[in-house]
Amino acid sequence: MNTEDRARSLSSALRRLARAPGPIAVRNARRAVFSALRNLRAAVDVDYPAPRREMRSHRRRRSADAVDRDLIRDGWVSVPQASTLATLSSAGIKTRWADVAGRTLMAPGWAVTIAKCSPRELRRAARNPSERKTILMRIELSNA
Repeated sequence: MNTEDRARSLSSALRRLARAPGPIAVRNARRAVFSALRNLRAAVDVDYPAPRREMRSHRRRRSADAVDRDLIRDGWVSVPQASTLATLSSAGIKTRWADVAGRTLMAPGWAVTIAKCSPRELRRAARNPSERKTILMRIELSNA
């Protein structure tokens, strides 16, 4: 069967679906439509094959040092203590391993600062950036 024959069988299956009287007949007609669609797609693939794509050169992966430099540039710092790490993970803050000085765990600088000074407010700061700014300002003013 060629593409035109498959298209005709799809249209007849659609007409059968439109005339289906009950739920079981509708179910069977829907199956027939989907089967006809699959058959039509296979016939189109045979009659009109997709053009071959040329291979592109692979993108070079960034080195670990470049990724670590980006983390530091974006304000990530190393997590100093295990208790701070537990506070960060319980608040849902994402952390990453980095090879900055050996293998260290990195987290956003604002999160480490808030976790050290007021860990109870860390979850609220993680959800709301404007709240994060006010908490950081409060910490900064209390340290000054």
